[in-house]
Order: sequence, then C-alpha cells, then structure tokens
Amino acid sequence: MKIALFIFCSLVGLKLVAQTEINFEKNTTIQALKAKAKKEKKLIFIDAYTTWCGPCKWISANIFTNKEVADYYNKNFINAKFDMEDQGEGTRIGSSYQVMCYPNLLFIDADGKLIHRTAGAEKDPQYYIALGETAKDPKKCFAGVEERYKKEPLNTIYFAEYLSLVSNTCLDFQKDLDNFLFRLTEDDYYREDNWKLIQEHLADFNHKVTQYIAKNTSKFQEKYGEEVDAFLFNSIRQTAFDLLNEPDFQEAKYNRLLSSAKATSIEAIKTLTPMLEIYGYERKGDWEQLFTFLMANGDSILDAENKNRYSYLITENSSNEVYLKKAEQWMRDVISAEGGESWNNLDTYAHIVFKLNRKKEALEFAEKSLNTGEELTEEQINSTKLFIEELKKN
Repeated sequence: MKIALFIFCSLVGLKLVAQTEINFEKNTTIQALKAKAKKEKKLIFIDAYTTWCGPCKWISANIFTNKEVADYYNKNFINAKFDMEDQGEGTRIGSSYQVMCYPNLLFIDADGKLIHRTAGAEKDPQYYIALGETAKDPKKCFAGVEERYKKEPLNTIYFAEYLSLVSNTCLDFQKDLDNFLFRLTEDDYYREDNWKLIQEHLADFNHKVTQYIAKNTSKFQEKYGEEVDAFLFNSIRQTAFDLLNEPDFQEAKYNRLLSSAKATSIEAIKTLTPMLEIYGYERKGDWEQLFTFLMANGDSILDAENKNRYSYLITENSSNEVYLKKAEQWMRDVISAEGGESWNNLDTYAHIVFKLNRKKEALEFAEKSLNTGEELTEEQINSTKLFIEELKKN
C-alpha cells in the first residue's frame, strides 16, 4: 500500500512539473495544428524562433516555463514552436507569415488566417498574458485593427492603432505610412493627432513631410516647442545612419543631408553636424580630408571614445608626424583621465608611439595593456601578444 501511494504521489509530482511550462506540440505540421484548433475551437500560438537567437532562448527558458503564463497558454491556445531556418515546416511558415525577425510570436486561426502578431522579448510574464488576451479580442487583435484601418484609410486614429501594432512586428510599414501621409494636406500636418503620428513613426529626413517641417520649423515650434527640435534631430541622425550603412555609399545624397543639417538653426543639430562630416569622410575612405578636418576640429568635438577611435585610424592610415603627434596628445589626455588606463586606450597609445619610432615606450604600454585587471577576450590578448613579439624583434 505504501509503495502504491508513493508511486501515485510521484506521478502527481510529475504532472505538476509538466504544467509549469507551455505544452508545445511535438513534431507537428501547420495542417495538424489547424485540425486540432478547429476541433478544440482555439487559436494557434506559434513561437517562431531560430537556434542562434538569444532573446528566443531567453523567453523559452524564462517565460514559457513561468507557471502563470504556461497555465494561461495551455488553457487558451494550441501551442507550437518552429525553427524558421529548418528548411522545412518552419521555413515555410516563416515565408507564409512574413517572419522578418526573431522571436516572432504568431496567433493564427483554424483556417490559417493570421489573427495577431508581435516580435521581440519582454521580461514581464504579464505581458505575454496580455498579449494572448489581445489576440482573442476581435477589436484589438492585429487582424481586427488592420481591417478597420483598411476600411477607413484616412482615419488617423485607426491608422495610429495599426502603426502601433505593425511597428512591433519587424514588417516594413513605410509604404502604408507614405500612403497615409501623401493624402494629407500641409495644414493637416499641424493637427495634433497627425503630428504625434509623424513624430513617432517618420524617421526619414528626406521625406516630403519632414522637409516641409524643416522649412517651416518656427511655425511648428510655436505649437509643439522642443518636440520639433527633437524630431528633426532624430530624423537627420537616423537618415545619416541609414546612408552610412548602405552597401553602396551615395555620397551626393549624404552631402545634401549634410548641407541641410548645416543650414538649421537648431542647436543640437549644429552640435551633431561636425560628427556627420567626420563619418562621411570615413565612409568614403578619404583619409586626408578626414585627418585634416580632425586636426582643425578634433580637440573640441571628439569625446574620449572617439579620440581613441580616430587616433587608431590615424596609425593605420597615415605616417604624417603632425597627425600622429595629435593622436598622441589625444590619447595622453584620455589615459590620464579617471578610468582611462584601459586595454583599448593603452593599446592604441602603444601603436601611436610605435609609428613615431619610440619602440621601447610602445613595448612598455603594450605590456601594460595586458595588466589592467580587465577581463580581456582571447582576440584582444592574442593581438597584443603578436604586437609585443613584433616590437621585441625590432
């Protein structure tokens, strides 16, 4: 009798453990999930992940094992996980539902229609329960919000609701945004609801609407004050970032952006402009123009991190003693500041003085860079050791 009772208690314990995580269907297909969803009259929840995705692993370990979340999803949904790069069912699902980033959390119905979606990982377990409730609400779910907006595309409230959802999915909403904005008149831009939408979702400085705001800054400032300055600053910064990271650098387009930034009266943008000029020279590899500009302006515009960065670029791309001595001065200032004796700073200084033919001093600082007490990567250690070997040979 005692043995039987022990076995019964053990089985109960196993069952309780199993309930503390979401029960994901094993080795399933979308067709099997739809059949089960139809039979049980539930939505399907899909965790669209990849094996290399850190946030995917985090929610799997910390959220899907949360008892409250697990109980909620096990009760309300048919649950499944698919690797989006498995070259099989997962890849087909990713293609069908335009999964563009990971984790992507999808809710679909028994007919395969997308009902709700979001992307990313939140730390609060209650977020995932609220997410499930939204998926079950025909008025608040992605499909419902999208349908309402499509029926009344000029309704700012409906479009704002749609944008707030689609912007969290990694889907490209630029075409939808353009379609909405291009239907507005210039007077419409001043309306509070439209201004809020523009502020939150428009990041392209070269866009027709942003250009209008830039040309009429004072009128917008009268109504929205410093919000306008922040909007234009962020627009210029984001547009510059996008242009700098394109595979084929569009120099003429970047220079036009730079000219617009220089023409503004907004103080924050005036402060940003010199760095944009530096980034432009660097992106096109015009080292002579870059270093000439830095000699004239670097003391006043470079912070400690950028002094290190551009000092190292000088050592890699120039033997000009004037440039090297300026880099040496910057790095002496950086190293002498509190917390300045880091591997990165000492290593850069060692390379500078090596280029200035002060090899004994270079060796001293290279060896010192390995003894800062920092936790260095294998790559950092090996690169410095190779440099030390080179210095000792010379």
